[in-house]
Amino acid sequence: MAREATIRNWVVECGHTYRTGCAFYQLSKSEKVQAQKQIAVLEKKTDRVYTGPEARALLGLPDQEVRVKPDHNDDFTIFVQSTSVNRKLVPHTRLLLML
Repeated sequence: MAREATIRNWVVECGHTYRTGCAFYQLSKSEKVQAQKQIAVLEKKTDRVYTGPEARALLGLPDQEVRVKPDHNDDFTIFVQSTSVNRKLVPHTRLLLML
Protein backbone atom coordinates (compact mmCIF):
# COMPACT_ATOMS: atom_id res chain seq x y z
CA MET A 1 0.00 0.00 0.00
CA ALA A 2 1.53 3.29 -1.09
CA ARG A 3 -0.58 5.66 1.03
CA GLU A 4 -1.77 5.91 4.63
CA ALA A 5 -5.14 4.22 5.24
CA THR A 6 -7.12 2.59 8.03
CA ILE A 7 -7.16 -1.18 7.99
CA ARG A 8 -10.94 -1.39 7.46
CA ASN A 9 -10.88 1.03 4.52
CA TRP A 10 -7.96 -0.76 2.88
CA VAL A 11 -9.63 -4.17 3.18
CA VAL A 12 -12.97 -2.90 1.84
CA GLU A 13 -11.28 -1.00 -1.04
CA CYS A 14 -9.62 -4.28 -2.04
CA GLY A 15 -13.06 -5.89 -2.37
CA HIS A 16 -13.14 -7.93 0.84
CA THR A 17 -15.49 -7.88 3.81
CA TYR A 18 -13.79 -6.60 6.94
CA ARG A 19 -14.12 -8.72 10.09
CA THR A 20 -12.44 -7.60 13.33
CA GLY A 21 -9.31 -9.68 13.86
CA CYS A 22 -8.94 -10.87 10.26
CA ALA A 23 -6.11 -8.47 9.42
CA PHE A 24 -2.48 -8.75 10.50
CA TYR A 25 -0.21 -5.74 9.92
CA GLN A 26 3.52 -5.99 9.36
CA LEU A 27 5.49 -4.97 12.42
CA SER A 28 7.40 -1.84 11.46
CA LYS A 29 8.60 -0.61 14.85
CA SER A 30 9.16 -2.06 18.31
CA GLU A 31 5.87 -2.52 20.14
CA LYS A 32 4.22 -4.46 22.94
CA VAL A 33 2.14 -7.40 21.79
CA GLN A 34 -0.53 -8.41 24.29
CA ALA A 35 -0.94 -12.08 25.23
CA GLN A 36 -4.40 -12.31 23.62
CA LYS A 37 -3.19 -10.96 20.27
CA GLN A 38 -2.32 -13.44 17.59
CA ILE A 39 0.84 -13.08 15.60
CA ALA A 40 1.70 -14.50 12.22
CA VAL A 41 5.17 -15.01 10.84
CA LEU A 42 6.15 -15.28 7.20
CA GLU A 43 9.18 -17.49 6.64
CA LYS A 44 11.28 -15.56 4.15
CA LYS A 45 12.87 -18.63 2.49
CA THR A 46 9.63 -20.50 1.80
CA ASP A 47 6.83 -17.86 1.95
CA ARG A 48 5.11 -20.17 4.45
CA VAL A 49 2.95 -18.46 7.10
CA TYR A 50 2.69 -19.69 10.68
CA THR A 51 0.11 -18.41 13.18
CA GLY A 52 -0.94 -18.84 16.78
CA PRO A 53 1.20 -20.61 19.37
CA GLU A 54 3.40 -22.06 16.62
CA ALA A 55 4.35 -18.55 15.44
CA ARG A 56 5.25 -17.45 18.96
CA ALA A 57 7.29 -20.63 19.46
CA LEU A 58 9.24 -20.07 16.22
CA LEU A 59 10.24 -16.64 17.53
CA GLY A 60 10.86 -17.86 21.08
CA LEU A 61 8.15 -15.56 22.48
CA PRO A 62 6.23 -16.29 25.70
CA ASP A 63 2.42 -16.56 25.93
CA GLN A 64 2.27 -13.18 27.69
CA GLU A 65 2.67 -9.52 26.80
CA VAL A 66 6.07 -8.99 25.26
CA ARG A 67 7.92 -6.23 23.41
CA VAL A 68 8.82 -7.33 19.88
CA LYS A 69 11.09 -5.64 17.35
CA PRO A 70 10.63 -6.05 13.58
CA ASP A 71 14.13 -7.53 13.31
CA HIS A 72 13.60 -10.00 16.17
CA ASN A 73 14.48 -12.87 13.83
CA ASP A 74 16.02 -12.39 10.37
CA ASP A 75 14.34 -15.56 9.03
CA PHE A 76 10.81 -14.24 9.49
CA THR A 77 8.66 -11.19 8.77
CA ILE A 78 6.41 -10.57 11.78
CA PHE A 79 2.74 -9.60 11.55
CA VAL A 80 0.46 -8.63 14.46
CA GLN A 81 -3.29 -9.11 14.60
CA SER A 82 -5.22 -5.87 14.57
CA THR A 83 -8.40 -5.74 16.62
CA SER A 84 -8.90 -2.05 15.80
CA VAL A 85 -10.73 -0.92 12.68
CA ASN A 86 -9.18 2.53 12.97
CA ARG A 87 -5.51 1.53 13.06
CA LYS A 88 -3.72 3.52 10.41
CA LEU A 89 -1.25 1.68 8.24
CA VAL A 90 1.79 3.65 7.26
CA PRO A 91 2.66 3.63 3.55
CA HIS A 92 4.30 0.43 2.28
CA THR A 93 3.09 -1.68 5.23
CA ARG A 94 2.21 -5.23 4.24
CA LEU A 95 -1.10 -6.67 5.44
CA LEU A 96 -2.10 -10.32 5.77
CA LEU A 97 -5.80 -11.14 5.58
CA MET A 98 -7.10 -14.33 7.12
CA LEU A 99 -10.38 -14.80 5.25
